[in-house]
Amino acid sequence: MSRNRILGQIQRDVLYRSALTRLDVDLEEISLDIKDWFRTYVKPDEAYQAYIALEETDVEKDLGILVAFAEENSFQSGAYHRVFK
Repeated sequence: MSRNRILGQIQRDVLYRSALTRLDVDLEEISLDIKDWFRTYVKPDEAYQAYIALEETDVEKDLGILVAFAEENSFQSGAYHRVFK
């Protein structure tokens, strides 16, 4: 996911950063939770495995993997729900 253009844009977005501050979400503080969430929900997902197998991605594919996770409600827990709500 480190090469995902959409996530990169979101991380640099002023509104996203404001929402993190307003919701009192400290990414450093929850980094272990994020890593655990990634190992548990994202890494084993078939859509993610197909995505990382791609040699090249484009904006459509980057957005597609995020939409797939959102549709599966993977973002609906804990701090992630507060941020992605």
